[in-house]
Amino acid sequence: MVASKYDNVGGRWASRLASVALSCVLSVLPAVASAQEPEADITAPVYVAKDCCTLCPKASDPDSYATTFLKDYLYLVQGEGQWLFRTEAELNITAQKDELVWDDLERMVKDLNARGTQILVYLSAPRAVVQVQRLTPEVRARFDYDGLLKNYQGYLEHLRKVGFIVPPADRFASVKKGEDFHFQRDAHWNPSGAKRAAELIAEYIKPLNFNFPPKTFVTKESSVITRRGTIAFAADVICGSRYPTESSIFYETTAPATDDLFGDEPVPEIALVGTSFSGSAEYHFMGFLRAALQTDMLQNSFAGAGFDGSITQYLASPAFQKAPPKLIVWEFPYQFFGRADHATMRRIVPLVNNGCVNRKALISNEVELTNDGDYKEILFNGGSNFITEKSKNLIVDMQFSDPNVREISSEIWYLDGRHELIRSRYNQFTNMEGRFVMELNRAPEYADQPVVDYRLQVLTTLGKPVKVKATMCSALEPGNAVVKSGAPAP
Repeated sequence: MVASKYDNVGGRWASRLASVALSCVLSVLPAVASAQEPEADITAPVYVAKDCCTLCPKASDPDSYATTFLKDYLYLVQGEGQWLFRTEAELNITAQKDELVWDDLERMVKDLNARGTQILVYLSAPRAVVQVQRLTPEVRARFDYDGLLKNYQGYLEHLRKVGFIVPPADRFASVKKGEDFHFQRDAHWNPSGAKRAAELIAEYIKPLNFNFPPKTFVTKESSVITRRGTIAFAADVICGSRYPTESSIFYETTAPATDDLFGDEPVPEIALVGTSFSGSAEYHFMGFLRAALQTDMLQNSFAGAGFDGSITQYLASPAFQKAPPKLIVWEFPYQFFGRADHATMRRIVPLVNNGCVNRKALISNEVELTNDGDYKEILFNGGSNFITEKSKNLIVDMQFSDPNVREISSEIWYLDGRHELIRSRYNQFTNMEGRFVMELNRAPEYADQPVVDYRLQVLTTLGKPVKVKATMCSALEPGNAVVKSGAPAP
């Protein structure tokens, strides 16, 4: 047989392939042998979770809090772990320096009682009082914690003295030691705090025999939600950090269906007014209170209400004026009470009886106003029909044609030559649809003086002139206010 020239080439390739195959087998054998040997001990890696963020030195610099938002967070301090606190709102003592406020609150309570409505104030405790165990020793040493607690308790007692129903909210910090009732980096209470507050209220008022219409409510856990705290956000803005979100349980409170398909639904006899603490579904305060009392209630709280927004809006509403409830639950945080002043109360108190609605007008007028920076006369008391009614009994009720008017300044002249300037403002969250109601001055030096001239300046920036219809009436005029029957005697 004759050999081909390709046979020799093929032989060489076959030889090379065999050599490569043998090398592969030899390289694998040690690995196979080692696999059959006992395994050596392997130490698992250890991971340590470290705090992501700490406050920077800028947090103690007043210039870091230049915006309106950040002014509510003066000054951030580090608590235990990643807890953050605000010194002005949560650690410093808030003083109520305007003594007239207490007289105003007492008149407000009496006027509500005359309409068959009692009012409960839930003044939520300073966050540092409730979460004192989360303060570092250094922070606690810098602030008068005992004085803060004493001041808060003094407010509760004074509110009781002027006629409010006031649950012992100072017991908040003395139960369930170690349980947190607030978020670590947020100004609000968490659902546990909201539930505890609802339980305190229910325990306190059940013996008062309000006899609210019964309704079954059941609360259950629904889901887990996360939030970025408001204090964390402020710290992030100042320090450029990124604090983690916090999680909490989201609750639902429902009334089980009944077989009484044609039964009349009872009208709720409780009205809830307040801030985001009581208005947010995330904290679930109203749901917990419904379940604790087993009765329904009307929700009138909203975020941004501050001390006065929600109560102002509710008292002026048809819901209150046509059907005053047996009980108003008014919630606001401790730090807001220091912002209450006589000027604010002069707006709130006359709303209980709806200002000059259904009262005889002593003087009335309609005037067009502009943003020219000048005061313009809207009511003048003079001539042969001079009104001699004393200032302490007078109310001025103003309705603007533009519902966006939120800030005004009044210049009021009295018969003896005295005059006053008083500024009235609703924040952007309060909707009074352009209505302002004002008591005239009740301070001793003004109280017995008749008013001569009422002048007004619109401070809200407007694109065009606005009309205001102003009425002056006497608070001694009974009017036609609806009175609720069946409430327990105060």
